[in-house]
Amino acid sequence: MTQGAVRARVLRAAGAALALALVVGCTPEEPTAPPTTAAPTTAAPTPSPEPSEPVAEAPTRPEAMDSSDEAGAVAAAEYFMELFAYVLATGDTTDWNAVTVESCILCTNVRERAETLHASGGMRGGGVSVHSSQLIGTDTTINARAVEVDYTFSAGEELDASGETTEVLAEESGTAVLDVSFTEQGWVLLEGSGGQTEAP
Repeated sequence: MTQGAVRARVLRAAGAALALALVVGCTPEEPTAPPTTAAPTTAAPTPSPEPSEPVAEAPTRPEAMDSSDEAGAVAAAEYFMELFAYVLATGDTTDWNAVTVESCILCTNVRERAETLHASGGMRGGGVSVHSSQLIGTDTTINARAVEVDYTFSAGEELDASGETTEVLAEESGTAVLDVSFTEQGWVLLEGSGGQTEAP
């Protein structure tokens, strides 16, 4: 998959909790002296907290990945697509390293891209949507299945260390072909490549 097609998947943040200040009034026991005519003091409004950036969440591994059949292969490919976008969004390569093989060029490129990106500032925005997936080939000699995935990455921004935008990433749609294999550890990603990408 080309570097230009690499986009971050930032999931919708969980609903932010709003802190509500409850003012409880007390009834005076006895009337006191009439209030003075001095202008009432108004407390300075408490500044509202700045909205948080959406927090990227690791994709949930689908139950279908427990199966070694075609449905499992397709589920694995979709999961890997979401996972690599999560890696770019967060720089967290833990799950990625667990499901990729050393010989996978795409896997290495994504890992290095994520490390470089987050060493310099990170990424904001973006999101991946998988529109359709289908098995397009099987190689029994290496126990591999090829899955074609149609996707769209929404727009995003690459940031520098100060949080300033260094590059705007346009929305892109395209097709990826992921080669996956069912092993003793479950499904792993052997390799991936990108097809034509286009701005919708």
